[in-house]
Amino acid sequence: MKEQIRKNLLTLQDLKYKEFHSSICPNTDNIIGIRIPVLRAYTKKMLQQYNGKDLLKQIGDKYYEEIMLQGMIIGMAKLSIDETFETLKIFIPKIDNWAVCDTCCAGLKITKKYADSMWDFLNSYLYSKREFEIRFGLVMLLDYYITDEYIDKILEIVNSISCEGYYVKTAKAWLLSVCYVKQKEKTMQYLKENNLDNWTYNKTLQKIIESNRVAKKEKYIMLRNSIKEDLKENFISEEEYWQYNKEYSDKIKKIKEDIQLYEEEKETIKNNDTDWMNIFKKKEKINELNRLLIDELIEDIVIEKDNNLKIIFKCEDKYFEALDFINKQNYDIILSS
Repeated sequence: MKEQIRKNLLTLQDLKYKEFHSSICPNTDNIIGIRIPVLRAYTKKMLQQYNGKDLLKQIGDKYYEEIMLQGMIIGMAKLSIDETFETLKIFIPKIDNWAVCDTCCAGLKITKKYADSMWDFLNSYLYSKREFEIRFGLVMLLDYYITDEYIDKILEIVNSISCEGYYVKTAKAWLLSVCYVKQKEKTMQYLKENNLDNWTYNKTLQKIIESNRVAKKEKYIMLRNSIKEDLKENFISEEEYWQYNKEYSDKIKKIKEDIQLYEEEKETIKNNDTDWMNIFKKKEKINELNRLLIDELIEDIVIEKDNNLKIIFKCEDKYFEALDFINKQNYDIILSS
């Protein structure tokens, strides 16, 4: 059966995807080239025919996708929490790249039901000596534990992990950037005083700044804070520091002014005569047109040269004024408020 599964996987190969995926998984030379949705569909099909635990015993370790398949089965099979721990103990030492690690973590939805038990299980991996075992623990925290109950423990764990492995450092930065989005105040306080090395600290700020879930104003505040560290470490001169400080401070000030202007315009439109809005709301389900409706809603009807009718509604100018206000708002500015 092991050879048959391998043959099945080889038939799912996509050479273009293999080339692409190999480029983002360096030092992984056993990739067949199967897209994740395709591999997930194959996993689902196999689990309809076989028991998850039995199936795991029939899958080899030769190819990258075989290891990925094992991780998917653990997440998708109907295993008890104890069976999940049992199979993970065999699987986790096989992880040797970020993609297998992160895909497996994303599939372990059973964690939502057994959060405390999984937390205890993860502890030994978070303090492992092996790079991808630590990453597995960190990505699990990112996927399932950034809550009021666990945030303090997460920040304490991140602070205590001193592994120099690249994939641990990137996982820490990724985890902290999501913590910033979901638990902003505590994460901000942590970033002001922590044991992070310079690379991880700067990568964390970079990920926060790049995040679409962080307001533009906050990004410039983070940039302004980061140059203080750069000055301390002599990455930039004092002259450059004050140049960047002024640039970021000016942008923060401009965004604040734009937000204030936006609020004032919004309030003006809100407080203006809104009778026209009420009229249109009342008439939103018109089934037939009569003289009363024409008098109430229509300002004029113009016959154009091509004999087309142009209907000019009452309060049309106010409608377009409000519409123009909505359309011209920069999404980043709205987020910043």
